[in-house]
Amino acid sequence: MERDYEEDEVSVRIGVLGPLEVRDAARNIVPVSGARLRSLLIRLAIDDGRPVSVDWLASDLWADGGPADAANAIQALVSRLRSAAGRDAVEYGPAGYRLAVNPGEVDARAFEQLVTTARGVLATGDRAGRPAGGRPASGRAAPAGTSWQRGASRHGRAGSGPG
Repeated sequence: MERDYEEDEVSVRIGVLGPLEVRDAARNIVPVSGARLRSLLIRLAIDDGRPVSVDWLASDLWADGGPADAANAIQALVSRLRSAAGRDAVEYGPAGYRLAVNPGEVDARAFEQLVTTARGVLATGDRAGRPAGGRPASGRAAPAGTSWQRGASRHGRAGSGPG
């Protein structure tokens, strides 16, 4: 079942193309310290707002099987994440934890959406990828390229994409 994203979604931008970057509603960088905490945030971010079970999170966060009380350890991590990104950034329900942000606020998801849109324009447009009276596909794909370049430039590989 798809979730409708409404005004109550948390306004946080999450960049996972390249080094993790989190920005608050004012677009200030939010520090997220600790490898496991960053891993938790990335894991939740790539799931487009869908809940992730405690068992899945534990297996993703601890390769060696994790702590004896994984649920408690994850709860502690979520508490730290809420302190960093906002108390409403992570929700818990019967199916698990979910990141309460619009998937478009996660750069990897926004990138996928932009590429899909550009491909659709190319598939239905003229040779320049221009639908009747519309912008060329290259203009629609430019924001996707910018997202990709954010990761590439931070890794010192301009033009090669995140890697």
